[in-house]
Amino acid sequence: MVLMMDYIQWSFDRGLATVDFLCGGEDFKRRFATQSVTLSSMMGARGLRGHLAALADQASHRSKSWRTRRQPKAEAPDE
Repeated sequence: MVLMMDYIQWSFDRGLATVDFLCGGEDFKRRFATQSVTLSSMMGARGLRGHLAALADQASHRSKSWRTRRQPKAEAPDE
């Protein structure tokens, strides 16, 4: 956490208007963030193998999303 705070301070000291926390859903990002930018991606497939690969990729993403939604939220440790 100290490293992240140093990173934010370093960015502001150099006049940067935005600090990008990159991808991931860690709790500290929600605490420090003033806005959230949703990224999206697109994929095109050519041929049978490409379509099969695209279907496998979609199934993988849906499976991860489903498992994430089913996991109970971890409680914050007492500080």
